[in-house]
Amino acid sequence: MVCSCCNKKKRLFDMFYSVEGGKVTLCGECWDVVVRLESDMAGGEKELYDIHLFQLKKRAKNPSEEFLTWQRTHFPSAE
Repeated sequence: MVCSCCNKKKRLFDMFYSVEGGKVTLCGECWDVVVRLESDMAGGEKELYDIHLFQLKKRAKNPSEEFLTWQRTHFPSAE
């Protein structure tokens, strides 16, 4: 299994999370940033949202097309 965002490969005890019906898989580090982004959106924290969005973009090394589509739909300012 490979992270759709950062291309990290799953090792023995690594946790991976599935979103979008299993089309997008995220490693623990990318998942943590996504959870923080969702929390920032819900709480209306624009500055933290921008920081976490930048972190997610920085982590995205050769992201899959499914991840990019999912990112655009869930985080509109991610373009």
